[in-house]
Amino acid sequence: MLLSPGQFRLSLGTTGTTVAPYDAGRPVAAVPAAQTVRTWVTYLAPVEETDLTLRYDDPGQARPLAFHLPATPLPASTTAGGGVR
Repeated sequence: MLLSPGQFRLSLGTTGTTVAPYDAGRPVAAVPAAQTVRTWVTYLAPVEETDLTLRYDDPGQARPLAFHLPATPLPASTTAGGGVR
């Protein structure tokens, strides 16, 4: 099965906009059956957006899988006066 970082999209809750990956630790490549893959994917999203969902488009499923991401505190240097992500 081919696995692509583009199969993972970030959904912004307030607008429903989806964001494609900015960068990833793995190129598009085949993954053999029963193999586990660990990698990372980064996104650029508005810092004030706290309702984030990661969507994975699994070719074997009728609909994308959705994983709600909890808000996490950002360092004060990231936003004026702090914030959450």
